[in-house]
Amino acid sequence: MTRFVDSIFTSLGVVSAFGLTALWVAVRPGSRAARRAAVMLALGYLAASTYAVPDTVGRVFFTRGFLAFTAGDVAAGRTAVVLLGGGTYTAHGFGDHTLAVPSLDGIERVLEAARVFNLTHAEWLIASGGTLDPRQERDAYPMRDELIRIGIPPARIVVEADSRTTHEQAVIVAPMLKRLGAERVILVTSDIHMRRSIGAFRAYGVDAVPAIAPATHGQDPPSERLLPTVTGLWRSHDVSHEIFGILYYVARGWWTSNISNRSNGA
Repeated sequence: MTRFVDSIFTSLGVVSAFGLTALWVAVRPGSRAARRAAVMLALGYLAASTYAVPDTVGRVFFTRGFLAFTAGDVAAGRTAVVLLGGGTYTAHGFGDHTLAVPSLDGIERVLEAARVFNLTHAEWLIASGGTLDPRQERDAYPMRDELIRIGIPPARIVVEADSRTTHEQAVIVAPMLKRLGAERVILVTSDIHMRRSIGAFRAYGVDAVPAIAPATHGQDPPSERLLPTVTGLWRSHDVSHEIFGILYYVARGWWTSNISNRSNGA
């Protein structure tokens, strides 16, 4: 179901939706239902591709209450920063040579994780994330490389590259934190992804403090946020993914709603 919803906001989804509607109108030119469907589809994609629309929905349902992390948000103690992967771009060259970098979503999270790590003088920074696509590099490795590039000591970075989903990250990272002896945990992920993520970690006994990474395009000029763009479709994809993701996690017992922006437990 989630994959189907995700596909709605891809180029294939847009072309397929308009193609099927056009075929319906062509076969039944006198059908009012077909003409209405065409109009509704056009208006729907117009709204979905206008960044301000899905961003507003995201703020109301997912990012409201989460604030920029400050040093006072976490109590003193042995602290671990957990960075969740946000996707990877992998280029494939001749001779099986590859080069991978984090996606924009991933870079936003890396930037925030480094800021939080330096701000709190944490003992560890766990870069967590595998991949669902075997042709893509696992998220954790490009994130680790970027963290080192911007000054995080390699010896303080712990890599977890086996998880494929947010649920698996919670399942795998929770015992890692116990083995490390972490007393405080700070969770870093995208603003839109935080509510599902922190609920998943708390369902597995990790009472983490949230540190949201702001969306870069959320700071674009109003002229760009109020016009239809591919970026708007991406934001709609993220919002719809979180809606169905939380519903699925709740149904599976993988998520708890006991979430607040400020917490000092681990």
